Amino acid sequence: MKLLLRSLLCGATLGACLHADTSATGNNSGSGSGTADGSSGGPVAPASAPATSTQDQITRLDAFTVSDVPLSDQVLPTVRPVGDVMGDAESVLDIPRSVTSVNAAWMQDRMVKNAMDFGQFSAGVYSAAQYGIPAVPFIRGDLAQMYFDGQIIPFTRNSTPPSFNGVEALDIVKGPGSAVYGPQGEGAGGYVDFVTKAPYFDGFQGDLTVTYGSWTSGHSYSNPEATLDFGGPISKKLAYRVSYLSRYGDGYYINDHDQTQDLYAALTYLATANLTVEAWGQIYSDRTNEITGANRVTQQFIWNGSYIAGPASPVTSGPNAYFGYDIAAPGTPPSPTNYGVNADGSYSNVDADTAHVVKLPAYDALIGPSDTARSRLMQFQVKETLQLSDVANLINRTYFGLGSSDKFETYGYDEYVPRQQSIQDRLEFHDTVNSGPISQQIITGVDFRYQELISYQDFTTEPFSVYDLSQPLRNVFYPGYYNEGETWGGGVQVPGAPGFAGNASSPDAGSSSGNQWSYIYDSAAFVQDAIKWGNMTLTPGYRFDHIYADTANPPVVEVAYEAFYTVYPLTTPVYIPRGRSSSVWVDESAYGLGNHPTYEGYDVWDAKNDQSYFLSDVFKLTDAASVYATYDHVDAILGSANFGGVNVSGTDADPKLALDHSLTTKSTLYEVGYKQSFLHNTLYASAALFQQLKYGSEMTGQVYPIKDDGLELEAVWQPNRLWTVNGNFTYQDATAFGDY
Repeated sequence: MKLLLRSLLCGATLGACLHADTSATGNNSGSGSGTADGSSGGPVAPASAPATSTQDQITRLDAFTVSDVPLSDQVLPTVRPVGDVMGDAESVLDIPRSVTSVNAAWMQDRMVKNAMDFGQFSAGVYSAAQYGIPAVPFIRGDLAQMYFDGQIIPFTRNSTPPSFNGVEALDIVKGPGSAVYGPQGEGAGGYVDFVTKAPYFDGFQGDLTVTYGSWTSGHSYSNPEATLDFGGPISKKLAYRVSYLSRYGDGYYINDHDQTQDLYAALTYLATANLTVEAWGQIYSDRTNEITGANRVTQQFIWNGSYIAGPASPVTSGPNAYFGYDIAAPGTPPSPTNYGVNADGSYSNVDADTAHVVKLPAYDALIGPSDTARSRLMQFQVKETLQLSDVANLINRTYFGLGSSDKFETYGYDEYVPRQQSIQDRLEFHDTVNSGPISQQIITGVDFRYQELISYQDFTTEPFSVYDLSQPLRNVFYPGYYNEGETWGGGVQVPGAPGFAGNASSPDAGSSSGNQWSYIYDSAAFVQDAIKWGNMTLTPGYRFDHIYADTANPPVVEVAYEAFYTVYPLTTPVYIPRGRSSSVWVDESAYGLGNHPTYEGYDVWDAKNDQSYFLSDVFKLTDAASVYATYDHVDAILGSANFGGVNVSGTDADPKLALDHSLTTKSTLYEVGYKQSFLHNTLYASAALFQQLKYGSEMTGQVYPIKDDGLELEAVWQPNRLWTVNGNFTYQDATAFGDY
């Protein structure tokens, strides 16, 4: 049940609300059913200011697009210029890249809530399961990056869901960024740029939207949500916008949470005739859950919910026999044949003698009542635009983001990310130079970005099949948690954060790049020149990045040592600071171990000079149709799949070499495409054919070369204000090779 309660705010401001509901039908951004001069061409330039003749006082307007669909209700990609692809605001028809533009009306119609929703708009875009918390989409088979108004925000794959509370529109860009925006920090799949809500200068406007209740597949659950969005002018030079979202909901599964408190505020200040300052800030927190679904899945369970119940015992043969099942007692030396019976291992079988079939509700999943995933993000951006002349300006953007997250999933996983910080400042100089029939739009500037990541993960064992979901879900709790020093088999605790753990970095126990304390400094200079001659625009670009990275193990307290799938609790816990190597030794003769090294830490740094090259060409066949070709060769940073940073772990044979590979993740994109607006600008279609050669794709989890070929088709049709139809198609063929 959804109640639109705008009248609560409109009672005192009837004129402003009527203005909002009866938007002018003139479309000055290139969408509609025809033009004032009777042509059926595509998007045209915005209407200019009235030009008054001093002789006859006749007001003359440029041609503009007329539509029976109000601008605020239009969904066609040509409805607004797109600014965060090539650096200047352009019609989607003039951008030499595969871009999907989604405006506010389309987002509202499709009830966009998370990264899984992007796939309905754009070809080659989807969201993998990601344990029920999709924070980024996959684009062309690779993890993507999230931007806000052209600047990268902290990367999390499934820890901090993106907020849509302050979002007015979004643009999905395939492949690496242009020279202005640079290579993404996490792979080269592409990025989604969120366009934030802007203040109102034309009068007060406000909306209150309330949603309550959800029903899916015979299961009803509470999901109350309210959004209050309002703003207006403070003076002729200053305007504001505030949006507050509150949700105290549940998810579909039992014990699943869906809660958030989210505050967004924006200001625009027209300081002088030539200087504009735009700023926004946001702070929000989420409580969700990782969702692994049901365990012990069989075909009968998929078809009719028939679940195999009963206790489970460890696998006793094969390479995974007794994996993680033993808790050693003093006097028990390490041995590949000496296993215990503590049922905390990853691999188990349901006992045949006690197995039985029960009907399990579809909304039962491996979620204990104590499970929770919490995230917090504070971010703000300031953009200053100084108009130097009619054709030249300076733009400076500063972004600051500080996030944290933690998960406690009692089936056998936790993560603790106390600090995830990103600071970026980019100064751009824009100028237009005309020389006869040739016009050049030049963008050049400098860019600096700083990142810091402190993260811990413990997924050493995760004994999914041990748990019997036909029993009370409070029984979903890792059986060896307390015996193994309040860890999930990883053997190390997080200092100052009781209950959270990390993977040990011993060769037996394994580790991951999710356990790191890293710093990245990226200083860059770039230049891009859009050379326009007749119907053709040729755009070469170059970017130089100097990247310095320092990464090490985060501080830990080692409480256990693992060997031969056996956990040996330490007599005395050992504190290991950041970057400590394996030179710390512990006397564990009580276990027959003698002196053995503790947690194997690492501390490495590296610096790289990365050069990126760009070349694009757009040819306008008509005002409503274009073809393009693009070549991009970029270097990026391969981070961990979950949190970004760098892709280095304590078990790398050579952490310095792993860091070197992480900083030289090359990607080369070849792409050609066609775009057209049809039927008096009520139908838009595009096609893209691409090949991408890259290293370090998350498809393999290793730094391997990938060849990725694909075809993408997209179309959206809006014949009137009542109907919107869209579709997309993707064919993709990717090959991963085995050597770097």
